[in-house]
Amino acid sequence: MARGLRAAYEKGLIHRDVKPGNILFASGEMAKIGDFGLAVAVEQNAEAQNEILGTPYYVAPERLNNEVEDFRSDIYSLGATLHHAIAGRPPFAGETNSATALRDLKNNPLSLGAAAPGLRRETVRTIDRMIAPDRGERFASTKKRNWFTSSISGNNARRVVRL
Repeated sequence: MARGLRAAYEKGLIHRDVKPGNILFASGEMAKIGDFGLAVAVEQNAEAQNEILGTPYYVAPERLNNEVEDFRSDIYSLGATLHHAIAGRPPFAGETNSATALRDLKNNPLSLGAAAPGLRRETVRTIDRMIAPDRGERFASTKKRNWFTSSISGNNARRVVRL
């Protein structure tokens, strides 16, 4: 998934709506990204959007702050999706359609380790970093090392696929 999002970004697209319903499974455990309906061209994203579109659980904090989005925004959404799949709950407690309240909730995400004890530390660190409120703390690239597949593997990956 992370490599697919990176490939889209390299082609000039930010998906902007990564969520469980937009992850499709092909043969075996091969995941594909679907529904590019909210995607935006990177160069068009130079101006922040006035509308907040997307599913509240998975939308990146920078969109709520009306800031420009980039690859790290999709990484946030993927991390929130994985957190929800593994822990059985989103990375924050509470439901709201208020952008202000949602911003406050997203500034204090629940650690995956607290929500789903017993996971590998590397898995917890990786997903917690993916959902960091400050996008500067998130992974900016999938090229430096294979952080995603080395961290989300084994029983944790099978657990996500089964959900």
